[in-house]
Amino acid sequence: MFDVYSSGVKTNRDTWVYNFFHQSVIDNMTRMIDFYNQQVEGFKKYIKVKIIRVCLWKVFLLFVGDSRLEERGI
Repeated sequence: MFDVYSSGVKTNRDTWVYNFFHQSVIDNMTRMIDFYNQQVEGFKKYIKVKIIRVCLWKVFLLFVGDSRLEERGI
């Protein structure tokens, strides 16, 4: 009565990982990996700056004697 139908696992990467030419697949994957690695490095820099800002803010609050730090156990 009911047919079972599944489109399988969808990664939406077909245009990146499938091609008639082997070298095209290598080129596409290399560009995708390079882009991913650039994004990872950018995120690391962003997090580092964010952590530095939070630390500086805590030092400032300690310097001015902000009681909110004591309440939070910082």
